[in-house]
Amino acid sequence: MNRVEKHFSLLDALLKGSLRSNRLILSALVALAVFGFTMGSLNGAVWDPAAAGYTGRRGVTLYVSKRGDNSDGSSWGKAFHSIQAALLAVPDDKGGHRIVVRPDTYVEANLYPDYAGAKGAYNLLIGDSTGTLGSGATGRIVIDSGDPAKGFKSHDHWQTIRAIAPPSDHGGSRSSRLTWDRWILRNLYAAGGDAGLFWDVGGDSGQEFTVIVEDCVGIGRAYGGGFGCPDIRETEPIVFRRCYLMCLDWGAGAGALGVGSCHRSMPDYPDAICDDCTFVSADNAVRVLRNGRAEHADQVQGLPADRAELLTASRPVFDGHHLQRLA
Repeated sequence: MNRVEKHFSLLDALLKGSLRSNRLILSALVALAVFGFTMGSLNGAVWDPAAAGYTGRRGVTLYVSKRGDNSDGSSWGKAFHSIQAALLAVPDDKGGHRIVVRPDTYVEANLYPDYAGAKGAYNLLIGDSTGTLGSGATGRIVIDSGDPAKGFKSHDHWQTIRAIAPPSDHGGSRSSRLTWDRWILRNLYAAGGDAGLFWDVGGDSGQEFTVIVEDCVGIGRAYGGGFGCPDIRETEPIVFRRCYLMCLDWGAGAGALGVGSCHRSMPDYPDAICDDCTFVSADNAVRVLRNGRAEHADQVQGLPADRAELLTASRPVFDGHHLQRLA
């Protein structure tokens, strides 16, 4: 069996019994662990505007539906036809805003808001997959980031979440991705581009950044989901919860989950928590991104031996990054 055949044999095995993280805690340099962790303070109730226990600011609620009149998004009848239009209609950076999306397929790529959320008041982008938020429909909220005419688009930095520097030949211009800071994404299915639900903070490396992704599917050529390479707040880690992430490529430049941060030494707190997630890849389940500021970027820490063996089957060691098994 040659190398390519081995990759697809592994992918078939992963699809049948995918690598699941019961609770994968990431700290990027990067630390990988499956240790017990109290999730109560991270479940979003404190800062999630959809949670019963939310005490933060109440912002506007905007709606997205192809059945709306595409006017101001203030109701289902006046709903925007695109997610991007709703993101740009968020009025300020005080947080607590909600965007509710009707089940449908939205052919959109390089999405970005103009405003971040706020401490104690995250913004929420949520698909009304069960119809309980008033859309009158059930099903998936698909964000198809491929080419409208040709389908899947494997082009560097062409992805669902706008990268720091989108492709110039597609009209992209360098811009900050920190406006996604303190957003929650829920019930979305992102596919068709180079990366699914992946935040390329890029030139803003070293700036604080948090995002929470729940009950989502992310599929991309390079990454299904992830982030690189912000500074993470000690009490507000990035969270992927109940997510299915898949990458379609193999080799050192791809992974179901791509992670990278800007620490100069291993922190005492997690940068990211993956809770009940599934990672599917022909090669790397978790891809550790290079870190421009870190002085010891070759350290990957954590994992009991049994979980390390699972990851070793999907090549966690690449580009000079080494897995340290901790008893």
